[in-house]
Amino acid sequence: MLVQNKYSDNKDNPIFKELLSILGNGFVLSLFTINFLCFEYVLPILGSFIMLYGCHLIKDHSIHFKRTYQVATARSIVMLLNFLLDWTEYHNNIILTYMQIATSVVLILLLFFNLNRAFKDVYHCAGITPYNNRLAQYTILYLCSVISTYLTIHLGILGAMLSLFILILNIVFLMLTFYQIGNTLSKVDIDVTLSHYSFAETRKIISYLGIYGALLCLTVFFSNKAIFLPFSSSNKFNVEQSSLADTESHLLDYGISKEIAADLPSSEIEYLVKATSLTTKKSVQHANKGSLEITLYDIDCTDYHRVIVYYNWLTPPSNRLYQIIECKSINSLNAENITSKGYVTISEDNANLETPNINLGLNKSSYPYTEHKLFNEGDNLRGYLAFSYRPEKSDKNSNTVNKYVVNCYYQVSVFNLPYLDIVDYMDNYKNHTNNFVFDRLSFTYILD
Repeated sequence: MLVQNKYSDNKDNPIFKELLSILGNGFVLSLFTINFLCFEYVLPILGSFIMLYGCHLIKDHSIHFKRTYQVATARSIVMLLNFLLDWTEYHNNIILTYMQIATSVVLILLLFFNLNRAFKDVYHCAGITPYNNRLAQYTILYLCSVISTYLTIHLGILGAMLSLFILILNIVFLMLTFYQIGNTLSKVDIDVTLSHYSFAETRKIISYLGIYGALLCLTVFFSNKAIFLPFSSSNKFNVEQSSLADTESHLLDYGISKEIAADLPSSEIEYLVKATSLTTKKSVQHANKGSLEITLYDIDCTDYHRVIVYYNWLTPPSNRLYQIIECKSINSLNAENITSKGYVTISEDNANLETPNINLGLNKSSYPYTEHKLFNEGDNLRGYLAFSYRPEKSDKNSNTVNKYVVNCYYQVSVFNLPYLDIVDYMDNYKNHTNNFVFDRLSFTYILD
């Protein structure tokens, strides 16, 4: 309960000044949404827990401080849940996004209304008048900040400048308000008993954080499509030696080695046997601490062409997660009969295993692509993307008809936050220039 006290300029009670400083610093941190190194998540969560600590210190002083602490606890839990949600593929769900925003806004409003009422009671008991309800008035500025965030999307640079201006207003308003209240209450002789965390409470918090950390790891695990799962014996395959023996000399004439031919199924070998001509282009690039060689075969079968894009990591990449091979060309816009396989060799028993084909088809730009998982173990990561096209459907007068651009998109980090599927990254590559989870290698071939 609050005890009636008198205001005096001669008093020096620093408790409320320090308390308001903690609350102010916590909330100012939670306002920052810097899109760099996940600071848009780290800073708000850190600020939320600093505010939670400040509310815990004073929670037993009055009923409104206790309610403020309860709301601050709920807000911290919601922020942690939002953090988990953004690791998953559901982070772009429009309904969940609106629920996240609505919940956050309601909790912030409740937090400041309760905090405003708590300090109003303190002012009243200390005989200080008037109390101008500035913390309640701040909610209007906070709502303006939320609205300005959406205006950024529609107003471009003007919207960004407006959001920055309102953010600065938020910070200045809060810091001045908390400083004024703290400075005023520091001159009041109020007996305040702070509620520090007991050993049992500390142990409980550590346990909760441990559980949350385990849940976060599981979320990362599953949101990355279980990238750490071991091999399955069902992935092993046998090379079709009979088909290779019959056409070995024919393939060697085209410059196709035994190793590459061994990776091609009989259906692709048949295209090579029917070929009237074959154009080959090859190049190597270095990235992700590995060397990637891509060879493009354009097989002329008279009525149609068959294109085989064969990739081979000469030196394994340091991050073996997911990769996409995409082939861009005027010809590939008419792609038919798209096929793909990926392989890896296990050095222990020299066994060849087929890597899972996650996605295969045409992307949003109507170019053929294939997505593969790169296993953590094994060597000689390789595979191919193949498709057919009919020349009569192509623009023969175009200067770019014989130009092919093969892009390799690869994931370099499991810390995919917010969650972004590599297929979405490929479809919107230009919009993700600051993304550090995925990267791209681009190979350009001009066929003679």
